[in-house]
Amino acid sequence: MLIPTLVGFGNPASVVAVGVVAYRLVSFWLPIPAGLGAYGLVERRLSGVDDTAGVRPVIAELTAPSAELDQ
Repeated sequence: MLIPTLVGFGNPASVVAVGVVAYRLVSFWLPIPAGLGAYGLVERRLSGVDDTAGVRPVIAELTAPSAELDQ
């Protein structure tokens, strides 16, 4: 929908197509490696943390099904 709109405003179709594809690639694919890198950094930092008093038990408690909801 973006390509026909930009072409309708008088821009050359080939330039618009390249620009839209480049924008889509950057806006969709670029955050994926950045997110994987951030996830790896957090996992590496948490690997040396004592899990008995760390973040993981809290996350497990928050994501566990609640017994109150079953009643």
